[in-house]
Amino acid sequence: LTELAPSRGAALMPVVWEILQALRDGADARIRVGDDLGVFSQPGPWALTWMDAVVDGVPVTPRSGHAVEIDALMYNAVAFALDAPLSRGGGGEPWRRALARAKDAFLPRYWLAELGYLADGHDGRVPDVSLRPNKLWALGLPYSPVPRDLARRAIGAVTEELLTPAGLRTLAPRDARYCGRYEGNQTNRDRAYHQGTVWPWLLGPYADAVLRAYGKSERRARVKPCLAFFEWHLREDACLGQISEVFDGDPPHRAGGAPAQAWSVAEVFRVVDAVQA
Repeated sequence: LTELAPSRGAALMPVVWEILQALRDGADARIRVGDDLGVFSQPGPWALTWMDAVVDGVPVTPRSGHAVEIDALMYNAVAFALDAPLSRGGGGEPWRRALARAKDAFLPRYWLAELGYLADGHDGRVPDVSLRPNKLWALGLPYSPVPRDLARRAIGAVTEELLTPAGLRTLAPRDARYCGRYEGNQTNRDRAYHQGTVWPWLLGPYADAVLRAYGKSERRARVKPCLAFFEWHLREDACLGQISEVFDGDPPHRAGGAPAQAWSVAEVFRVVDAVQA
């Protein structure tokens, strides 16, 4: 919104506040937003994050309770709305108090000091210690509740276990639930979809997190092997001139899923544009 002409941006800010208020007022009965802006999803036969595979009516990765990227996105949205010059104070003091509570609550809820990264979620009693790429949003969004020193530790864990030439795994290989190959019938593929399968579009959030924690030169160095892989993939692999939806978590990271996927192409080329700027 800040990149729009002032008149257009100002016209859209009331809609931003309307959406935020609707979430707090319970527009979706499956979720509730707390006084600290934490977004809590109720258990049920649904998968409300991008990890949305469901088999026989049961979510493969249910992630009920708090999900780290959803809380981070809510924090970022409110901080942006309060900070935007076009907002004209539309949120008011109650939202500022909620944002302060959100900043105080985020790290106690998610930071795993003994592991050196953010939990993937929290059910209200205990954290989910799964090492997944969802924490990247908390590390790389413009308004982040995570200090740089902790962000660097978390990026180290993500880089070591999740980063591949084809993007990022959805689960660390050391996890007992890890599926290293995306293959078989529909049920088998759905069970592997977010349990180790690599998604190219996650390179975008990874690059954002590295930029915030380290700067441009480190971002360029870390994504360079991936961009070389995709250059080869575009010219010689799968659907020529396109980027596949997913790749195996295990080497050699065979392409799978849709042979041409819009968000794979969009995020990879966003990273290309960023590192060339």
